[in-house]
Amino acid sequence: MKLSELIAKVEAVEPAKALAGELRTALAAVAELDTAEIVSRAEKFPALEKQVGELSADVKKLGDEAKGAAGLKEKVAAFEGEKREGLLAKAFEAAAKEAGVNPKAVASARKLADLAKVTVDLAAGKVEGIGKELFESLKKDHPVLFGEAAKAEDSANIQTIPALAAAASGAAGAAKAEIPGAVGKFLAAARL
Repeated sequence: MKLSELIAKVEAVEPAKALAGELRTALAAVAELDTAEIVSRAEKFPALEKQVGELSADVKKLGDEAKGAAGLKEKVAAFEGEKREGLLAKAFEAAAKEAGVNPKAVASARKLADLAKVTVDLAAGKVEGIGKELFESLKKDHPVLFGEAAKAEDSANIQTIPALAAAASGAAGAAKAEIPGAVGKFLAAARL
C-alpha cells in the first residue's frame, strides 16, 4: 500500500479528515526535498570524520606540548629560586659581617632575621632590604649572635657556686672550683 492510498483511506473517515490534510502537507514538503543535496551532504561525512580525527590528533599534540611547557616552567622556577637564594645568601653574609655578626652565627642569624621586606631583583642581581635596621632589630632580639663582645658581657654576668663533691668518693670539692653557666645560676638560687 502506498502512502497516498493510506491518506485517501484516512480522509474517508470523517473525524480524521483534518489529520489527513496535515499528512498531505507533510508529504508535499518531503517531496520538495532535494535528494541530490542530501546525498552530497551524506557523501561528505567520511571526509568530515577524517578532519575530526586529524583535529583530535592536533589537540592531543598541543596537550603534550603544553605539558612539556609546564615542565619547562617548573625547571625555570627552580633555577630562579636557586639564583634568588644564592644572591640573598651572599648579600646577607656580607651585610652580617659588616654589622658585626659572629661569623659562626651567620646561618642562625639569617634564620632568625625578618626577611619579609627583602626583595631580590634577579635580572639586575641586586638584593634590597638587608640593612642597618634589620641587624639592629636582630641585635636587640638576639644579642648573642653578635661578636665576641657579647660573649664577654654574658660571661661577666654568670654566677657560679662551688663545685659539688663527687658522690661516690665522699671527698669535698676543691674550694675554688665553680659550676659556670645556667646550671650554676640554678644551683646558686637553690642554695645547694
